[in-house]
Amino acid sequence: MSAAAALAPTSVTLEDFVALNHEIAALARAGVPLGPGLTAFGLDLPGRLGKIAAEVGRRLEQGEPLQRIIATQDSFPPAYKAVVEAGIRVGRLPAALEGISQSARRTAQLRSTISMAIIYPLIVMSVGYCLFTFTLTHLAPVMAEALSDHGVPTTPVHQGLAWLGETVWLWGVALPVLVLGWLAWLWWRAGRVAAGVELHPLLSFGAVTTMLRMRHAGRLAAMCDCLALLTEYGVPLPEAVPLAARTTGAKKLEQAAAKLGEQMARGERAAAPLKHFPSLLAWMLTSGQLQQDLPQVLRRAAEVYRDEASRRARWLRLYVPLILTVVFGGGTVVVYAIVTLGPFLLILYRFSEAGFQP
Repeated sequence: MSAAAALAPTSVTLEDFVALNHEIAALARAGVPLGPGLTAFGLDLPGRLGKIAAEVGRRLEQGEPLQRIIATQDSFPPAYKAVVEAGIRVGRLPAALEGISQSARRTAQLRSTISMAIIYPLIVMSVGYCLFTFTLTHLAPVMAEALSDHGVPTTPVHQGLAWLGETVWLWGVALPVLVLGWLAWLWWRAGRVAAGVELHPLLSFGAVTTMLRMRHAGRLAAMCDCLALLTEYGVPLPEAVPLAARTTGAKKLEQAAAKLGEQMARGERAAAPLKHFPSLLAWMLTSGQLQQDLPQVLRRAAEVYRDEASRRARWLRLYVPLILTVVFGGGTVVVYAIVTLGPFLLILYRFSEAGFQP
């Protein structure tokens, strides 16, 4: 959800990324040489993560700087490379890595929560789909024959259902395979690391807007944290702003920050609000009144953005299961009622018009 939220597919999972980053941060914080520590860590782990850790450790032991190693590793997202660069530049690598670790953990937790939330709606949808196909192939023809026997004209709805029953051999298997394949692809993509750190929206049932706003707030929190770290250690704002924006993995935000940095380097103040860059944050950075307390102000802004992201995450955890259950469960009930009760009610109505007496 945040700086760690622009994760596109590659062979390193989000959980692996969190584990490796946490290990690097712990070793740096403890003052243990990173080379031997990561080499030993890599030997204890199987698979892709162990190979990456061992490779980074081996190159560190050979005297290669961490910043160059991370920059040449395709497995790490550009946002992570920017965080490492910022942390090394001010001599606070553990603090910089801890921030992105927390962000990536929140992303993984949210992904897991939403994925678990769709299990029950998927079960409801599967049962409803089986009932729907059974009704189309077995009950609908009987109902259509009964309507014809009693002289009840068929409606466009029932004509459409009859056509679906005749073509069920074509879409009956293909549709669930496509849906399951799409969900599997989203699950796989949401848990991979690549260009940036981004959570792909797993759902599109009323939750996308909230997820996008949550992701945006998380990115701004990460950028404010990094900016506070850079300004606290004397990095000039024209250099700090673009560097901090790169830690978010958001291309449009990076471009706006680069433009703001150029304006600040020329001694200009933004004449108009920059698109894709928060107006309040731009004012805080360019206002001479806040320069003395800027690191503290930026950390407070980061807390506000994190609170907003957490609030939207709670909304997703609460309402996504409810929305999916209502959509899938309610839709199944409506369709089943149309297929089964609709013809029966039409027959009864026809009897009443004919003055039928039992």
